Amino acid sequence: MAQQRLRGLLKRFDRDPAFETDYRVAMKKTIDKGYASIHSEEEAACFLWQDPAASKTLVCRMNRLPFGATCSPFIAIHTTRWAAMDAEVGEEIANAVKTKMYVDDYLGSATTVDEAVKEAATVRKALAAADLHFQKWISNSVDFVREMHGRDGPSVCPPSDLQLADSGSEKVLGVVWNFRDDTLGFRVNCPQDEEYTRISLTSKVASVFDPLGIAAPFVVKAKIRLQELGIKGLNWSDPVDENDRAWWDSWFTSLRELVRVSIPRCLFSEQSEIGNSQLHVFGDAPEEAYAAVVYLRNAYRSGSVQVRMVKASSKLAPKKTLSVPMLELNVALLSSRIAAAIHSSLTHPIQRRFFWTDSSTVRNWIRATASFYQVFVSNRIGEIQTLTETEEWRFVPGRQNPADATPRCSIGDRVFPKSWQDGPEVLFKAESEWPQDLPWMAATLELKHIKQYHVRAASDPFDWSEFQLDKTNLSSFLKLEGDALELVKRCQMEAFFDEIQSLQRGKPLPSASHLLSLSPTIGEDGLLRLGGRIERSKLPYDNRHPPLLPNKHPLTEKIVKIVHEEMHHAGTDYLFAKLCQHFWIIRGREVAKKIRRLCPSCIRERAVPAAQMMGDLPAFRLNSFSPPFTHTAVDYFGPLKTSPGRNRVLKRYGALFTCLVTRAVHLELAESLSSEDFLLVFRRFIGLFGKPASVHSDNGTNFVGAERELNDLVQNRRNFSRAVKSPLNKVGD
Repeated sequence: MAQQRLRGLLKRFDRDPAFETDYRVAMKKTIDKGYASIHSEEEAACFLWQDPAASKTLVCRMNRLPFGATCSPFIAIHTTRWAAMDAEVGEEIANAVKTKMYVDDYLGSATTVDEAVKEAATVRKALAAADLHFQKWISNSVDFVREMHGRDGPSVCPPSDLQLADSGSEKVLGVVWNFRDDTLGFRVNCPQDEEYTRISLTSKVASVFDPLGIAAPFVVKAKIRLQELGIKGLNWSDPVDENDRAWWDSWFTSLRELVRVSIPRCLFSEQSEIGNSQLHVFGDAPEEAYAAVVYLRNAYRSGSVQVRMVKASSKLAPKKTLSVPMLELNVALLSSRIAAAIHSSLTHPIQRRFFWTDSSTVRNWIRATASFYQVFVSNRIGEIQTLTETEEWRFVPGRQNPADATPRCSIGDRVFPKSWQDGPEVLFKAESEWPQDLPWMAATLELKHIKQYHVRAASDPFDWSEFQLDKTNLSSFLKLEGDALELVKRCQMEAFFDEIQSLQRGKPLPSASHLLSLSPTIGEDGLLRLGGRIERSKLPYDNRHPPLLPNKHPLTEKIVKIVHEEMHHAGTDYLFAKLCQHFWIIRGREVAKKIRRLCPSCIRERAVPAAQMMGDLPAFRLNSFSPPFTHTAVDYFGPLKTSPGRNRVLKRYGALFTCLVTRAVHLELAESLSSEDFLLVFRRFIGLFGKPASVHSDNGTNFVGAERELNDLVQNRRNFSRAVKSPLNKVGD
C-alpha cells in the first residue's frame, strides 16, 4: 500500500495544469520536526529508565511521537489529515492535504503563482494551528519561492538541483528534480576499486532508486546478470571471475551516464489547449525478462502532439521455463495493472486507452472466454478482462515496440534507445497511420481438456432405497431365489452391463475392463459369477463360482452392513471371509473396512482416550555420564510392622532412594518419621554411594526439617570459621 501511494503521489506531482504566462509551479514543503511535532498520549509510548544515581527504576512516557515505531507513520499521516479537517479551511484544502501529502512531504502544482501561493499559504495556516510547521519551500518558479520565503522570513537561496534520496532534509520521494529545467533525473554513486561479490553487486544495483522505471532497460540488464551468477552457483561472498568483472566495470561506467538522463516533469503543459489525452501501454516479453511502459499522448487543438513517458516496470522471467505466449500474457497482466494504477492517480481526464502487444496469441486469449483455458491462463485473462476492455488491445510490430528495448538493449554510448525516453515515432503520427489491428482468431493453445461422458438411462429405474433388507430376511436373500435373484441380476446389469453383453454374445471382455483378471462367466441362473481354476473341486457350485457384486452399489453396502451386524461387529478379515462364502465383491476388503469405519458401534469401541503431551525432562534426568545416585530422589513408604522380640510389635518405615538417571533403587529402614532418623538413614546412604549432587523429595516434614538442620549446620560452621580467622589475623599483624 505504501509503494502504491508513493507512486500515486509521484503521478500527481507529474500532473501539471496549463500555465498562464508560462508559469509551471511545483511546490515541495517539508514539515519541521516531523514526528516530534505530534503529541502522544498513548501508554504504548512508555519505557523503563534506570537512574545511575539510584537503584530505582523509573517509568517514563514520551509526550511526542517516537521515530522508529511501527505505528508512527500512520499516526503522523492521520494526525495531519485530522488537523486539516479541524482547521475549517474548506473541503478543497483538506482534500489537497489528503491527496498531495506523504508523511511530512507536500507536493502540489498550480496554474499560476497567485493560485500556488494562495493554496500554500492556506495549507500552512491550517497545519500551523496544530503545531505542524513547514520547513522549506522549493519551486521551479522564483516568484513563488520569493513570495513564500518572504512570508516565512529570511531564507537561503536553494541549490540548482535537489537530490530526492535519503540524505539531507530536502526530499521529494526519492527522485532528483532539477527545478530550473523542470525535469526529473538521477544521481548515482558508483563503487571505487572494491571487490565485486554477489552481495555487493546486488546492493549496488538495488541502490539505483527508480520508482518511475525510467532506467528499466539499463537496470534490468544488471538484474539478469545477477540471476546468471546465482545459476552458476556463486555464493553471496564469492568474488566474480575476470569476464564478469569486465562486464560489471562496463556497466558501472555506463551507470554514470544516468546523470545525463532526464524526462520532463510536466505531463499536461498548456492544459487548456489539449484536445484529448490518451494512455498508451506497450509491453514485450523476450526470454530473459519482460517489461511494460506507459506513455501519455496529448493532442492539441493546433494539431501538435506531445508524448510523455509516465511509468515503466520490468520483471525477470521465472527460472522455470515458460513458453513465449505465457510470458507475453504476464506482460499483458503487468500492463493492465500499471495502467489501472496510473489512470486512478491522474486527475486530468483520459479519453482513451491503448494496450499494444506483438503477440497475436495473447490478443486472441483476451478476446475469448477465460474459463475455456487452463488455470494459469484463465486466472490472468480474467484479471485482464476486469481491468481493461477487449477493444483496447491493439497489435504493434516488434520493431515499433519501445518495450522491446528493455531486455535487448546493449551497454554502449547511450543508456537506452531514444524511443524509450521520448516515445515511439508512431504516436506522433495521426491515428490513421497507426499499425492496423490483426483479425481475431480462436486460440487453441492452453485449452482445457474436455472429457466426454456417455450416460445410458435405464428403461425402468429402480429405487434401491425402498429395498428392505435386515436380519430377518437375510437368510432367505442369500439363497438367491425368486425376487432376490432378480435384484442381484439388476445390480449386475447396472454395474457390469458391457461385460455381460460381451459374454452373452461370446465375445472377449474389453481390454479396459476391471473384471478381466477374474475370468467371469455367466451361470445357469443368468448371474455373472467368478471364474477360476477350481472347477474340479468338491465344493458346492456357489462356493466355487460365487456371484460378482460391485463395490460401490447400495445393494452391496446393505448386504455387508447386515452381515457385519450379524457377526457382532467382527474384524475386517473375519467379515470379509464370511462374505466370500456367498458373494465375490470387487475390492471387498475395502468395502468391509468402509462399513466398519462408518459403523457407530465400532467407532465407539475404537475410541482412544485423550493423552496429555509430556514436557521435556529436566537436565539432571539426562546426565548420562555421571555415577549412579549422583542425582537422587527419596521418599518413605510404610509403616511396616516388625517384631524385635516376643509379644512386641513396632512400626518401622522404608526409605526408598532412586537414581534419577539409571533408575537404580536402594532401600533403607528408618525407625520413625522424624528428621533425626532420616539424617541417620541419609548418612548410611552416603557412606555406601558417596555424596549426591542433588536430592529431590516432596515436602514431607521429616525432609523439610532435615534440610533446615543441614543448612543451620553449614551456616554455623561458616560463622565459626570467621570467628577463628579474625583473632588469628590480629596475631599475625
